[in-house]
Amino acid sequence: RWAMLINADLSETTENGSNITLKKSCPTRWASRYDAVSALRHRYGDVMKALSKIGLTSHKKEERDETASLKRAME
Repeated sequence: RWAMLINADLSETTENGSNITLKKSCPTRWASRYDAVSALRHRYGDVMKALSKIGLTSHKKEERDETASLKRAME
């Protein structure tokens, strides 16, 4: 599943030309939360496409249900 997100189109770049990658959020550091939300905002389309692909190609019902739930929460 992570491979789909990692291999997503990396055409989204910042003003200085670096790629925007998804990041984990640290519960105690506000700066890391900002970075995580900012990256998700910029890569929202790629994340939604990856969730759709996982939901359509997964053979596990639990994975399909989880991706559907995440998509609904993010819409």
